[in-house]
Amino acid sequence: APCVPPPPDPSDAYRLDSVCVRYKTNARPEHIFALDGASCAVPSRRITCVVGASAAGKTTLMRQLAGLELPSSGTVTAPPLTAAGLDADVFHSHAALSKTTGLALDRGDGLEPSLTPFLLLHILADLRGLRVTERTNLHVFQVLRDLGVYSVRNTQIGTLSSTTRARVAVAAAIVGYPLTVLLDEPTAGMDPVHRRIVWDALRALPPDTTLVVTTSDPAEAARYGEHIVALERGVCTYCGEADSWGDGARPTMELALRHSGEHAERQQQRSAAVAAVRPHVETTDADADGELHSNSFKLEGDPRSSALVRPVAPGAACALLQALHEERERQPPQAELLFRVAFAPATAARRAE
Repeated sequence: APCVPPPPDPSDAYRLDSVCVRYKTNARPEHIFALDGASCAVPSRRITCVVGASAAGKTTLMRQLAGLELPSSGTVTAPPLTAAGLDADVFHSHAALSKTTGLALDRGDGLEPSLTPFLLLHILADLRGLRVTERTNLHVFQVLRDLGVYSVRNTQIGTLSSTTRARVAVAAAIVGYPLTVLLDEPTAGMDPVHRRIVWDALRALPPDTTLVVTTSDPAEAARYGEHIVALERGVCTYCGEADSWGDGARPTMELALRHSGEHAERQQQRSAAVAAVRPHVETTDADADGELHSNSFKLEGDPRSSALVRPVAPGAACALLQALHEERERQPPQAELLFRVAFAPATAARRAE
């Protein structure tokens, strides 16, 4: 169900009120709603994670925040920018946007392929007010190091791998320390090492930076986000503090472990995963002794194991997701912890039981 947005606050970096974005395709005569009455607020100087499954409307919402397209109906406001003297027309101009906002909405696919990361960051640093000096060089070098792309600083962007280009795009978004940074799924497809590199660089930004990041991974949102905006089929279902995400609901989860190692290794990793999540889940009488066991985890390719779907105690969703994220990063390279979390109203969850 749509959430009730918080009351207007002049300190909000962005605010959406009943925003609808409609598209029409040749294949379908009816309108497709990418956003369907979405209402939410993005606080300034915080890390906001926009979380939702594929086609939930995350990219469309980010394009609305960036001013790259106008809504079909509803309003999008940016109080801090207008207070600083940027009216709606200036805000939607590309030049003004580049100076105040760092964007990475296509994971590097839209970067000029003939440029090198070093030259690209220098151009953007100059655009954002940093003159070409030795100090600027040091800043550019530091950003490249923070994102792990210093070794390819003089390589043409078009020759880089997709995940390396994605990290270059993040570097381009944060160089020069813009007021606001908007990143659309910057860690999609990355391994845990590079995912942590990206987030370490983002968390090292100045404290007055407004950071908005989309992700389809609820554990990543709970681990790093301070403020959560949850989307489902174009509707905002939650907007608020990360610690309160899931309060009043009984989320269910499905866990699986994909492992290419020997049987003993698989059992060891399943046991470790169970130990990590056991404090955060509510057991049921599906287990003979009321306990959570490693054989409750679905092991891909193993027909003897079954999927685990357990209700979680109300209010414990954020802690559960953080535990899952930390355990996933501890897994060895040949193992992959998979999980799906679905939020449902408490009454509906009780009826399902």
